[in-house]
Amino acid sequence: MNRIRRGRVAAAIALLAMAAVSEATGTAFVSIIATGAATVTLTGPDGSTLTQTTTTGDIALAPKSAGPHKISVTVGARTVTGDVIIPESGQVRIIFNPTSSTPFESYVVALEAVTVTAQRVEESLQKLPVAVTAFDSRQLEIKQITNVQQASYATPNLWMEKNTGTSSGSRAAIRGVGEDESFFTSDTPVGIYIDDVYIPRQTGAQFDLYELERLEILRGPQGTLYGRNTSAGALRLVTKQPGNKFRANGEGAFGSFSRTDVRGSINAPIGEKAGVLFSGLLKKHDGYDTNTINSAEVNDQDVKAGRLALRLLPSPRFNAVLSADITRERSTPGFPVGFVMQPPFLSTVPPYAPLPTGFGVGRTDIYQQLD
Repeated sequence: MNRIRRGRVAAAIALLAMAAVSEATGTAFVSIIATGAATVTLTGPDGSTLTQTTTTGDIALAPKSAGPHKISVTVGARTVTGDVIIPESGQVRIIFNPTSSTPFESYVVALEAVTVTAQRVEESLQKLPVAVTAFDSRQLEIKQITNVQQASYATPNLWMEKNTGTSSGSRAAIRGVGEDESFFTSDTPVGIYIDDVYIPRQTGAQFDLYELERLEILRGPQGTLYGRNTSAGALRLVTKQPGNKFRANGEGAFGSFSRTDVRGSINAPIGEKAGVLFSGLLKKHDGYDTNTINSAEVNDQDVKAGRLALRLLPSPRFNAVLSADITRERSTPGFPVGFVMQPPFLSTVPPYAPLPTGFGVGRTDIYQQLD
């Protein structure tokens, strides 16, 4: 299919309930440079305490909340107190040396916090009991992931390629389970979602990524939360929402075969409780191969896309987002690259005669037709 038009309009209205959830946070490791038994007490901001005694000099404590804590160490008849901050995730290592002028020295080894909504609620990726690989906008930029296919290069058990003979079809497999056909009657076991809007067919699903907040790849059956066609897993594309500050960005690349890649966005606040975001994408290049039958250039690219989002935030508990996007692709379907067999191979046409003279080793003209 040479001409593809795809449009999507999605409206989402969410009521956000404010709830305080108590979760396990970072771990505190205490190393004690002292002889004899030692008792360590960690007191949280809510008054809760953790107490442990050691004779080996090492203690691991797992407080239930993050933030500033009081720590006290009792060695013999002497008790020394100090302050320590427990991170949201990762570890804090505390060294206690009673002979030092600063008896407590702490070092934080924390993982970067990544929040995902794989289970329809906001959760820390480190605490999620699901096989999820997530990329935020910065990681997508660092890893140079500009379309969904390139996500497979950095995701375990994910394989993605274009469907044979299509310019925008996306065949995917997770843990070896997938669908190769792009027929409209063929369902895929890997579901693709853009802002929780399901993309039902592979044709047109080779999405380019721009103004994306997060890309989540969920491995394993996801039918409980995502319904049918997710028996192998799901890919979630979460776009950026309009903010309350003005910002604009853009980038471009130009190269051979008239390559032109341009993408950018503009975010503008509307008062203090609303904002609008417009983003766009243009990708073009001429064909890099030639059809020897009709001399037409093939394997070119012509993609234009745009997205408009409006966000209303009248109160901290109410969030309304209306978004619309459209993608138009007029790329030619993928063609195999031609080649010419060289001696000592024989032609595949009876009577299987050797190739004509002139097609010796080292010939690189793949467009030369045989007489």
